[in-house]
Amino acid sequence: MQTSVAPILRKSYSSAGQDTQGIMVFGERPMDISRKTLSTLFEQLGLDNDAASIDAFIRTHVPLDTAGPIWAEAFWSASQAAFLKEALEEDADWAESVDLLSELLHKA
Repeated sequence: MQTSVAPILRKSYSSAGQDTQGIMVFGERPMDISRKTLSTLFEQLGLDNDAASIDAFIRTHVPLDTAGPIWAEAFWSASQAAFLKEALEEDADWAESVDLLSELLHKA
């Protein structure tokens, strides 16, 4: 006999609050469930994240001089480089967006 997890999920989520930015709150700890995109990655890095700004950033830095990791490039601040490195090393939620940015910057 197969058991459904739907009642458990409903119960688990019934006490959760969600704000307008995609943050689920379970008790005291927020859980970020927002979609990670190139735009939200740029926002996380403290960069302008509108389409024109992203395009300009990529055009300015393409192609990268090295085949090394994206986080090792000289144009990142120390905190930006640390964030990118951690995202990739820990295969974090941001890894897919960081990989996309890396691919865009390595195109010739």
